[in-house]
Amino acid sequence: MEGRPRELSDWSPPELPSVRTKVFNMIEALKTPWSQIILGGFSQGAMLATDIFLSAPSTPKGLVLFSGALINKADWKQKFLQRAGELSGTPFFQSHGQSDNILSYKGAQQLESFLCQNGLKGKLHNFAGGHEIPMDMVMKANEYLKNLG
Repeated sequence: MEGRPRELSDWSPPELPSVRTKVFNMIEALKTPWSQIILGGFSQGAMLATDIFLSAPSTPKGLVLFSGALINKADWKQKFLQRAGELSGTPFFQSHGQSDNILSYKGAQQLESFLCQNGLKGKLHNFAGGHEIPMDMVMKANEYLKNLG
């Protein structure tokens, strides 16, 4: 409404702990090892997937982020520190539209930098578009998934 992107990196959604618990309960019910789980999402789902990835009891296989942004930075940084290198090298896929007026491209760049600075391996794939998932990003995500094995 103010005509500029919202800065979200310090925002911690109040619902996040209860949603995290629900996701953990669902994953526990699946009885699938974390090493076989690829977390992913679009928009808020991408931010939740990142939080679940960082909060998981062991390292998930991968992370797919469509149109997400950096949130909860202090807490996420603490989680990286607590897991001291355990997550290092885990591959991620990220895409974001350069004209996204819902979640800014700057927020996506912040997320990419944050993940890479903390040892994850991946990059931000940008496209000329908004808050969406174009087919070429679906195809690139598919290649990422194939390479995970």
